[in-house]
Amino acid sequence: MTLQDRREFAERCERCNSCRWVPAATSARHASTCPSVDYGKFHSYGGAGKSMIAYALAEGRQVTATEELTRSIFACSACGACDTACKWNHQDLVDPLDTIYALRQKMVEDGKAPDVHSQAMQSVRAHGNRFGKAASERFAWAKGMELPDARKQQCETLLHIGCENAFDDALHEELRAAVRLLRAGGVSFGVLYDDEVDCGGYAFDIGQQKEAARSAQALANAIKATGAKRLVTCSAASFSSIRNIWPRLGVSLEGFEVQHFSQCADDLRDGGLLSKGLSARSGAVAYHDGCKLGRLSEAYTAWSGKRVKHNQVEHFDPPRKVLFGNDGVYDPPRRLIAATGADLAEMPRSRQFAYCCGALGGGKEAYPDFARHAAVEVLQEAIDSGAQTLVSGCGACTAHLRAIAEQENLGISVEGLASFISEDTERQAEVSK
Repeated sequence: MTLQDRREFAERCERCNSCRWVPAATSARHASTCPSVDYGKFHSYGGAGKSMIAYALAEGRQVTATEELTRSIFACSACGACDTACKWNHQDLVDPLDTIYALRQKMVEDGKAPDVHSQAMQSVRAHGNRFGKAASERFAWAKGMELPDARKQQCETLLHIGCENAFDDALHEELRAAVRLLRAGGVSFGVLYDDEVDCGGYAFDIGQQKEAARSAQALANAIKATGAKRLVTCSAASFSSIRNIWPRLGVSLEGFEVQHFSQCADDLRDGGLLSKGLSARSGAVAYHDGCKLGRLSEAYTAWSGKRVKHNQVEHFDPPRKVLFGNDGVYDPPRRLIAATGADLAEMPRSRQFAYCCGALGGGKEAYPDFARHAAVEVLQEAIDSGAQTLVSGCGACTAHLRAIAEQENLGISVEGLASFISEDTERQAEVSK
């Protein structure tokens, strides 16, 4: 996908600015949809503004990559909110998110991307993760849990962890809670240990598409080599990558059932297999629909064909699958929260129109103040909804939101979905000693 491929899409953007607002908003205070333009407060930060920049570059016009222009492109989490909002009016005729992907790729090719992103890719090539950690540290969180090695013994289900979870100490209890729940539900699974590598999604988001394809294929090969039939991932980012990014790169897990942990746990709950594993909770809880588990987890279908114009009406022949964000993983986490007895307090922006917290997509690393601004907005929305606790099914969102909530002293707790719904047997064992 190049800027030339996106030129006509960018040209069709009529600058209506619908990409900046939640369609049919229910709250004046929480009506905006784009963390980037809310942060930058200038048109170039929004989906329409980035489309203008992309169009100018595709046309060969003189565009200087100033510091501010670079910021407007990369102080953004590529969360897809602009894309979802745009499609309410224009369906797939503009597709601003794909244009943003191509624009970032162009910036990388021209050597204009943030240095911190290049450093992350060097780490992926050297260590298999963007955090600069040794592969041997990936399962440090599982010490004493005796997880079966899927490389050495046949497992029907392969449990995938994800870099953002494995290398963040703040999320290790979340991983242990997920293992407890799967075991309580009778799921037999194995893990890849050192053979689990980066999924390529982060690289794709920041414009490093060749690096994304290399990483994605390496992980796909490792998964297929186990002979498993089902992949359950604890990583919302990897779930999104497998379903939405890998098909763009020609990488496939054909024949595999792919589930996010929340879907697997909800199936166990529905089958009555988690009656002894779920915690008992109370109070008002808001659920944050992380972008990667929500609108960006829709399955992408590669398309080839032509654009046909009848008078002033354009369409694609054959029809393209339009990703409106409707098929994200929205209900399983909510059913799991409800099963604990907690009261769900829905935020005004939720499901496909949820506001991004800024944790992923490369914006946090390049422009931390952007990511902080986005997180505070999400936390305030949860508080305004009457919640005492905010829960997320995405590890990156959980860690980011929790850190900002504590730093800003906002008076709301943030928990990961697995630890929120899991009966804390480890803590109970400590108390009983």
